[in-house]
Amino acid sequence: IRFSLRSHRGCFGGCAFCAIGQHQGKFIQSRSEGSVLAEIDQLTRHPQFRGTVTDVGGPTANMYGLSCGDRQARTSCRRHGCLYPRPCRHLQVADTRAVRLLRKIRNNSRVRHVYVASGVRHDLLDHQQEYFEELITHHVGGLLKVAPEAMSEEVTKVMRKPAPPLFETFLRRFWDESRRHGRRLGVVPYFISAHPGCTLSDMVDVALFLRRHRMKVEQVQEFTPTPGTLSTCIYYTC
Repeated sequence: IRFSLRSHRGCFGGCAFCAIGQHQGKFIQSRSEGSVLAEIDQLTRHPQFRGTVTDVGGPTANMYGLSCGDRQARTSCRRHGCLYPRPCRHLQVADTRAVRLLRKIRNNSRVRHVYVASGVRHDLLDHQQEYFEELITHHVGGLLKVAPEAMSEEVTKVMRKPAPPLFETFLRRFWDESRRHGRRLGVVPYFISAHPGCTLSDMVDVALFLRRHRMKVEQVQEFTPTPGTLSTCIYYTC
């Protein structure tokens, strides 16, 4: 991570098992372009820098520059997240700032490659066509990290994650766009095993999904109770 940087903090995903919203907040705090570019300039002057910025992101890379579009609603909002079960009508999902930032980083003469190694929300990319194009064209080194977490709709409901069919739609779109741009890119999916509500049959569904799509996982995380999360409350009380 020596030559990576954090562009923002916070996450409005509201996943039941995740504590990021508890300690960073669900409202995104995005750094200014000037601040990020100044850090990039500093990184490029490091004696061991060889032209590659390994990551520009945060808890969820494609949330940079996004915000609630209604100040009054923001002060009284009690939702745990802004995406589940459907995107909030006040959420501004325009990818303009994120795309502009990545392009300005690429324009640095000492930068040869800029990668987005942080995970992305695939359901959010549905509303960010330009960012999606930039990602595939310039910012995926070979594998993109995405976290569907489960392949059972009953489990994703408990997790407050998008339904599995949405992930399969994203995969087809990702592979089609990769081929269209002449690139051989892949997706590394993250899954959680033994989450509250998950059964052996649900994990078999994950295995069959991976086999059907000829995918390999980098890791499968066994559910770990995290203080302050809904999933932990369910784990201890059921």
